[in-house]
Amino acid sequence: MTQQEDLKAARSTASLPSLTSVLWPEGRREAIDAVVPILSNDPVFDKDARRHLSRSELLERGYAIQLRLLELRRDHRWSQEQFETAMMLVDDHVPYGLHFNAFIPVLKSQGSDEQIARWLPRCLDMEVVGCYAQTELGHGSNVQGLETTATFENGELILQSPSVTAAKWWVGGLGTVANHAVVQAQLIVKGRSLGPHLFIVQLRDLQTHKTLPGIVIGDIGPKHYGGFNMNDNGFARFDKVRVPLENFLCRYASLSREGVYTPAKHAKIGYGSMVALRAGMPLVQGLELAKCATIAVRYTTVRRQFSGKDGVEQQVIKYSSVRERLFPILARAYVYVLTGHTTMSLYREMLAKLVAPPHDASLLAEVHLLTAGLKASLSWRVADGMEESRKALGGHGFSMYSGIGERFAREVPGQTYEGDNYVLTQQTARGLLKNLQNGMSGKPTMSCFRPLGEAVQEIVGGSAETGDVDWDSRDAVLALLCRRTASILLELGEQAQSRPWNDLNFLCVRLTKAFIEHYTAIQFFDTAPQPLHPLGHIYLLSNAIEALTDLSERPGLLPSPASCHRLRYEAWPKALGALDSLAVPLTDAFGFTDFELNSCLGRHDGAVYDALWKQVNEKNPINTTALPGSVVPGWERYLRHMPEVARGFSAGAKL
Repeated sequence: MTQQEDLKAARSTASLPSLTSVLWPEGRREAIDAVVPILSNDPVFDKDARRHLSRSELLERGYAIQLRLLELRRDHRWSQEQFETAMMLVDDHVPYGLHFNAFIPVLKSQGSDEQIARWLPRCLDMEVVGCYAQTELGHGSNVQGLETTATFENGELILQSPSVTAAKWWVGGLGTVANHAVVQAQLIVKGRSLGPHLFIVQLRDLQTHKTLPGIVIGDIGPKHYGGFNMNDNGFARFDKVRVPLENFLCRYASLSREGVYTPAKHAKIGYGSMVALRAGMPLVQGLELAKCATIAVRYTTVRRQFSGKDGVEQQVIKYSSVRERLFPILARAYVYVLTGHTTMSLYREMLAKLVAPPHDASLLAEVHLLTAGLKASLSWRVADGMEESRKALGGHGFSMYSGIGERFAREVPGQTYEGDNYVLTQQTARGLLKNLQNGMSGKPTMSCFRPLGEAVQEIVGGSAETGDVDWDSRDAVLALLCRRTASILLELGEQAQSRPWNDLNFLCVRLTKAFIEHYTAIQFFDTAPQPLHPLGHIYLLSNAIEALTDLSERPGLLPSPASCHRLRYEAWPKALGALDSLAVPLTDAFGFTDFELNSCLGRHDGAVYDALWKQVNEKNPINTTALPGSVVPGWERYLRHMPEVARGFSAGAKL
């Protein structure tokens, strides 16, 4: 069979109902499909070209892409949602991205109605192009430790970077394109520091784009794995920069011209907008993992290696070592996408309550606990899953044309941006510990904690004996994972009585991972239709296998030896087998186009080898710049002289 025939056959073995509304609610898939033909036929958006460009060329490519997107918005009269869909389909972080994803959302959530009315139209018209300047050279996750100051003086604010470590750093859009920034700085009034607040600061002249006096701005350079190299992550230092008082974002806290400061009603109310990017990460990470799983499943379906019983080479996906790696990754992608939708719904509910009077902050703590834990746990899992998907492709996976390496480079920094994972797990663990204390004392707990609270009561009451487990039962496995989380939580509470908190970081990591695995499983089964449940079962069992060590730490929680044996050698192979005929249809269900995947190996038609041959011979500049019969650049200047140099050395060398 040809590669195309293998893939066609895999699609014919099982049928699924349409999952579009589940995976892409609110018409998102239709919106993408309407924009893809426009971008894929425009040479400005040719994704192959970027693989051979220098950093400076990539930045210029980013400018060209953004200008073309604005032209297309004008020509096609796109809505803001359609425009943002097109930006997402570019499949890379362009310099203007955080203007729409950070600067404008912070303005809308932290600015007063008057400030929004004054600034938002200018932002949408691109007269004002902004970035979000929080992270400093010396401080990232520790927002309270930021050094940049905004001192109130004579009715205005004086912005100052007191040291080199106070320089704003890693700020997307700052290096070359932004003319304004929302700057997070310590507000100082009458010699007293009132903590970090947000200020809109003009950085560059709107006509000439030259940096304004007192401000030093630049690009921080290339990044690891070549990721984000189309983005101008930048730095900025301020020296006595005067900022109008009306640029102090004052929806919650305010400062009068007389220097009278009115704090926010809730100490953490300003944090609501800061979790916006974090709240969106589960969906983005899930979709990116799904693209890698799609590439890997399709390629291992069409690739054949080593003869089977009938003398025909066997499809790589039929090998257990491949299925046991790829099927759990596909399951995680589905679980994370569905959890991403519920997370964004919860975030929007919280933000709506927070922004409108009386500024109800009742959901803020729960959203913070969940988004911190989800961001940390999922970013670890997604990076691991992407790399495992690449390795499943064999040698060709190391080629940039596989489409996975670029994705990995874009997602791997998610383990450190928007909060360092080891810091975030401590925040989630603290929140869970506080809920444990509240539950023990009869006080209200968060809704996401309630199943965990019941498991804690079972363990404390001595009724949590596990014994044999029915591995086919979703409820039984969920209960086991919940008890595992409860056990780690109780251990953290006990250890915190006698050990410094900073010594317990890895226990916090274990707790957060366990909690998120149980929480995401619940979200999946609450929203997934029945045809997706085999994926959920693989997700449950893969987590249960990993949970056995944790369960062994507390008497009575570990399943019996016979039950553990059935899990590994009966239930697990059975769950994987249930997905054999569904793997390709489940990846197809996402509806990813070849333009989105940008992979020779993950093509929808299965013609992977023809695509790879064509890519190398027609789009690799090393092969396309030389005419037939000519030699490679560098022959005359370097290569032809090597034998002469080598002979001269060997002639004079002594043995």
